[in-house]
Order: sequence, then structure tokens, then C-alpha cells
Amino acid sequence: MLSPEEKHNFDTLGQAFTAGDVALMECHFKKSGDRIPVVCIAIAREHDYTFVPVALLVTFDPFENLIPPEGAETIDIQTKRTAG
Repeated sequence: MLSPEEKHNFDTLGQAFTAGDVALMECHFKKSGDRIPVVCIAIAREHDYTFVPVALLVTFDPFENLIPPEGAETIDIQTKRTAG
């Protein structure tokens, strides 16, 4: 179950997309140095921007690596049929 904070962050991200205040940036994990694409909210302050990372883009096949929540519908991309 998603927490109220996670739902609030998702709503904030939606508002940022609506306002055009979103950037896709390449970041790296501190420990491994591995590259990861990150969605950031851009906050303007005078002549500078602060980029706040809010979401990581998966770099693997989510259909092969993630278990959807119980009762959630999934879509079979290859056949375009609803499954589950």
C-alpha cells in the first residue's frame, strides 16, 4: 500500500509536469557508479534552478522483474489483451 507521502509526491510530480517544470537527467548511484535516468522537478530561484530527483526510470524489463500489486490489472504488450 502506498503511503500518503508517496501519493502526495506523485501528485506534486503531476503538477510539475502540467507546469512544464520537469527534467530528465542522467545521474549515478553513489556506491556503484552505475548510471540511472532520473525524473527531477525543476525549482526556479531567481537566476538559478534546483533539480529535485523524484523518480528513477527503470533500466530493466519491468514485466520480467516486478510483481504487480495483488488484484491489479496488467496489459500484455505483445497481444494488447488485459491479463490478471
